[in-house]
Amino acid sequence: MSTLDFQIESPLAQALSAVVQPKLVELGWGTGGDDDGSLTEYIILMAVNGKPQDQIAAELSADLLSLSPDDPTARDFVQWLFQQAQELSKTHSGQLGGEVSGDGTAAQEQQASEVPDAEMGDASGDVNM
Repeated sequence: MSTLDFQIESPLAQALSAVVQPKLVELGWGTGGDDDGSLTEYIILMAVNGKPQDQIAAELSADLLSLSPDDPTARDFVQWLFQQAQELSKTHSGQLGGEVSGDGTAAQEQQASEVPDAEMGDASGDVNM
């Protein structure tokens, strides 16, 4: 299963957010306004938390976007997302604070196991319940 390995506040997460938001508008899943940030953050958080491509696609398709089961758009988007992460990681190698491994698995499993998952309820890092 293909997963990504990076932190929520890393330059890679910021770079991905910058390319994801316009893609959401292109696909008709966003308006280009401030309200698009929530979906972008949620997508980035799923990736940060090590969810594999198929799980992110399934969650987007069924839970968030209410797409029909045979609609390939979410799967295609997630493949694009992972390709973007790999390209951005190569472009800025060593500067992004996270790695995307060449074989599609988490590159730093031990480090990831020592760091708790980012909270999906609040991407800013302030978790107040």
